[in-house]
Amino acid sequence: MPSGRTNRLLRLCVKSVTDREGADRDAVSKAFAVCTANFQKHGYMDGTELTKKGLARLRKKQREPGYGEKLGGYEKALATARENNEGMLTRMRVAIDE
Repeated sequence: MPSGRTNRLLRLCVKSVTDREGADRDAVSKAFAVCTANFQKHGYMDGTELTKKGLARLRKKQREPGYGEKLGGYEKALATARENNEGMLTRMRVAIDE
């Protein structure tokens, strides 16, 4: 999972993918990779920044109903992935200590 700020268009895509694939850490990381590659391939992103085409797409998405709830769902998916990862690390530490 990337650190720092993530553009909103990428957040919406990651949320959409994690809704289908699950919200564990691996699924979220794969969702970031798939969405980033797809947006770069189609000209919505250049590196990690949105292009003019990407900004136009984001403005269109922002006008759609439910935009705010979808972004809130992104934060929830990240929190779930982090919790799942922490639980897994704790179980691994216990297993190693035994």
